[in-house]
Amino acid sequence: MRIIPLYPAYHEANCYIAVSTCGCRSACANECAVFDPGADAERIFNRAKNNGLEIKSIILTHAHFDHIMAVNELVALTGAEVYIHKGDLQALYEPSLNLSGLIGSSYTVNADVKVNALSDKDQVKVGGEYFTVISTPGHTPGSACFVCGDVMITGDTLFGSNIGRTDFPGGDISQMKESLRLLRDTEGDYTLYSGHGGETTLSRERQHNYYLFPQFLGK
Repeated sequence: MRIIPLYPAYHEANCYIAVSTCGCRSACANECAVFDPGADAERIFNRAKNNGLEIKSIILTHAHFDHIMAVNELVALTGAEVYIHKGDLQALYEPSLNLSGLIGSSYTVNADVKVNALSDKDQVKVGGEYFTVISTPGHTPGSACFVCGDVMITGDTLFGSNIGRTDFPGGDISQMKESLRLLRDTEGDYTLYSGHGGETTLSRERQHNYYLFPQFLGK
């Protein structure tokens, strides 16, 4: 899976275009997914178009406003379907949960947008490959990471040398610790593309990120 970063976007939140590298020559070869379109729908659309790509799906790592506020416009441009973990589904329609009120907005995803609710271990097809859902609550109830091959999209669960906040509505430090243990103990190594900051690797975070150490996690 090839990842095309578009960062920083709104409130320094990252957006990514994911393109299958399976090498198939079927109609799906030019399909792509957009992760966390927080702003600049036209910029995202044009970046995909200039790469000869068609946006078929929008995948959300969680439902905070800085990761979702271009959804309506991007769906209007592309007809893409939206995917989000079921734990954050309600927040797409409630400004008090997606925190858009913090910037004086009342953003909600339009009722006519097709939204698919995901659960742990579900898969989302992108071209000829699949992203697998890893439920990682803590930052929000429905925070999730998405894995394909050696790529992991971590949203606001795990950053380079940091983690997402747990003091917003729906945040839970105990759940966050469980999610971090799960990621830390995942076998192998992955290139991590997070919601904020630059890319890193899981092996680097195991070695250098205090929040993956026993001193923080307790075991």
